[in-house]
Amino acid sequence: MVLLLFFSCDEKNKNLITPLNNSNNINEAEYVIDSSYSLGDVRRYGIFPNIEIGNHQKYKKNKINVILDLAESGQEITFPTGHYNTNLILKGREDVNIHFNNVSFSGQIQIIEDELGKESRNINLLGTLKTYNKFFSRKSQNISIDTLIIASDTLKNNYNKRSLGCNIYGGTKHLNIKKLIVEDLGSGDEYYKFSVAALQIHGWDNNPEYINISEAIIEKSDRHGVYITGNNNSIDKLLIKKVGLGTINYNNGLEDAETEELKFISALWMNKLNNSKISNVTIDCRNSKANYTVNFDEGSSGEPTVIDYLQIINNDSNIKMLPNDLTNIVVRHFKTQNE
Repeated sequence: MVLLLFFSCDEKNKNLITPLNNSNNINEAEYVIDSSYSLGDVRRYGIFPNIEIGNHQKYKKNKINVILDLAESGQEITFPTGHYNTNLILKGREDVNIHFNNVSFSGQIQIIEDELGKESRNINLLGTLKTYNKFFSRKSQNISIDTLIIASDTLKNNYNKRSLGCNIYGGTKHLNIKKLIVEDLGSGDEYYKFSVAALQIHGWDNNPEYINISEAIIEKSDRHGVYITGNNNSIDKLLIKKVGLGTINYNNGLEDAETEELKFISALWMNKLNNSKISNVTIDCRNSKANYTVNFDEGSSGEPTVIDYLQIINNDSNIKMLPNDLTNIVVRHFKTQNE
C-alpha cells in the first residue's frame, strides 16, 4: 500500500480568528430580562437550560438571534452548563465569540451563509459543545472550535431521532477543530438521507479547504465512517471504530462519489483529496461490519496526500482494503495487529 511518491503539503493552517468587530454596537441593556446574571451570560437574556426557548419579550425576536446580535457587537457570550432545547444556527454572522461550559443542544449546530449569500466568518466556539442532532457548515470561513461532540439520544434530540453526524460541506474554509467526537450515526429512513458518513468533508466543485482537526474519534456509524475530499486538509489523529451497522438505503449520495461505491461501506474513504495529510490513523475492526477498512479513491498525482501511520487492529474478519489505480494516497508506515 505504500506508494513511493514525493510529498509536498502546505504547512498546516494556523488559527485565523480575527479580533471582534465593535463597529456594530447595540444597547445591551435593552436585551436584558434578568439583570441578576452577569454580562454575556445567556440567562441574563432569558435563555435557560432545560426550558423551552421562545422570543425576546420586548422585541418578539428569537432569543438565540438576540445573543448572536450581542456577540456580533463585541460582547462575549457564555452558555452555562446544561441542555438547551433549541438549534444554534449562525447565518451570515461575523466576529462571534461564544463560551460553552459543557453545553448540549437538542437541535443542529450550523455555521452557514445567510439568505443573501453572506458568509459566516471569524467564529470562535470555546469550551465543550455537544449536539444530539448534527453539525453542519457551508460557505463560511475562519472558524475555530475547541471540543465538538455529536451524540445520540432520542429523548434529547428535537426530532426523537439518532444523530446525523458531522457534515463539513462545500465552501467551508479554514475550519479548525481541536477535538471532534461522533458517538453515533443513524440510518433507516429519509431523515438520514444527507448523512452517509459519520464525518463527511465534501462539496462538489467547491470542496472544503484548510480543514484542520487535531483529534477525531468515530465511535459508531450505521454507514461509512469518514469520507474526505478537498484540498489542504489535515487530521493529526484519527480513530475509527464500529461502522456499517445499519443500512445505506435512503441516501442522497456523497459529492464526487460514484453511486455504486456508496453500497460498499468503508471505515475511511479518501476521494479527490489533494495536498493533505493525516498523521496517525487507527481503524478498529472489532464489531465492525464494513466492506473495506480503507477506500483510497482517485486524486491528483501531482498533489499527493500522505498518511504517516496507518494501523488496522482487531481485523479478525479480514476486512480488505480498496486501492484505486489512480489514487494519490501515500502511506508511509503501515501495520496490523490484534489485541
